[in-house]
Amino acid sequence: MFGLWWTYFLGGDSAGFSGLRVALTWGYGHYFVFGAIAALGAGLEVAVDAAEHVAHVGEIAASLSVAIPVAIVLLALATLRALVWSRETRNWPLIATLVVLLLGCGFLAGVVGVGVSVLLMGLVLAAGVTTFLALASRRVERTAAVS
Repeated sequence: MFGLWWTYFLGGDSAGFSGLRVALTWGYGHYFVFGAIAALGAGLEVAVDAAEHVAHVGEIAASLSVAIPVAIVLLALATLRALVWSRETRNWPLIATLVVLLLGCGFLAGVVGVGVSVLLMGLVLAAGVTTFLALASRRVERTAAVS
């Protein structure tokens, strides 16, 4: 949850509102973000139930009930930020890598269990935020060196 919180509040979103269409798309696009976050809450409850062996779904399904909403949040935020962020700050390869790794962690639940799978998802998201911030820092340093 902390990784998603950090990802959501990276900043720089308001700089690109160039018109009503962009603002409305940005606002209504948040239905996907907020819906996926609500689904994540339900998915975490399913994962806890599966870890306690009281869920009526398998470990992979329980783990994917966490991974899929997180992936949707990342994709929705990346799509919305493509409207307002400059081209050089977008990082689709990083987002795609994170989505694939998150879903992979979901399928690992059959081998390592739901708890370890969800923990790995948290580590993947933390590594993604760290990578994004490191890339942004390099971009700022490059810009400052050129100026």
